[in-house]
Amino acid sequence: MNSDKKESILIIGGGLIGLSLAYEFAKKNFHVEVLSKQRSEAAGFVAAGMLAAHAEGLSDELLSFGQESQNLIPQWIKEIEIDSEISCGLKNCGIVVPFEEIKDLEKFPTYKYGKYLNREELEEQIYGLDAKWKHGLLFKQDGQIDNRRRLMRALEKACTFHGVQFQEGTNATKLIYENNKFKGVQILNAFGEIKSIFYEKAIICCGAWSRQLMTDLPIYPIKGQMLSIQGPINRINRVLFGPKTYMVPRDDGLVIVGATVETMPALTLEILLRV
Repeated sequence: MNSDKKESILIIGGGLIGLSLAYEFAKKNFHVEVLSKQRSEAAGFVAAGMLAAHAEGLSDELLSFGQESQNLIPQWIKEIEIDSEISCGLKNCGIVVPFEEIKDLEKFPTYKYGKYLNREELEEQIYGLDAKWKHGLLFKQDGQIDNRRRLMRALEKACTFHGVQFQEGTNATKLIYENNKFKGVQILNAFGEIKSIFYEKAIICCGAWSRQLMTDLPIYPIKGQMLSIQGPINRINRVLFGPKTYMVPRDDGLVIVGATVETMPALTLEILLRV
């Protein structure tokens, strides 16, 4: 390990969180090594990139956490863009949440943070929205980032700029302890070899797969589906966050459509068929 580094830390998982932590620790002069089974399959490459603390209807401490996070993101992204020379596509575009009934809108946890939209205003914001959606909230403070095509690549490059080392194709299979003290990780590397890596400190960033290393964690993967469609530029400028469905338009006309369910909700089909 490099002698000029103050401390060393192992990041287990090369997704958005793993790369973000690796970047921050490397900037603080840590020697950082990232273990990643296959970064191209990380959730950061498929998530829509919404920044939606208000549109998702968060409440209490979770809402406060989300609001503070969104306030910190612009400066953080600016630093990544400088180090990577890649624009991350951060946009404070606003998010629209539609409702059929006014009573449902008024019960929405973040109702007071949004601007009320009547049917005519909804149609102005989201072209082709089905007529059954008569009310809406516009959260101007929410937005998006192009994590799949830009942020993940920018983080990879920024990490490399600061000296982060990567072991790609490496699967962490077991945590190593000695006298109840963490010592390192057993891995299966890209050559099919079982090896041990010894570190005093490590952070598990395996997302839904973290339970493979720590069986007591109440975390498990859920199958979801997304699609992207190429539409005309500037046809839809706001993110739409509907019941179990979201649509995220990029600057080049690409629209990300998502839902963590097996079937596509009716709201999406209604909009897509009318656009």
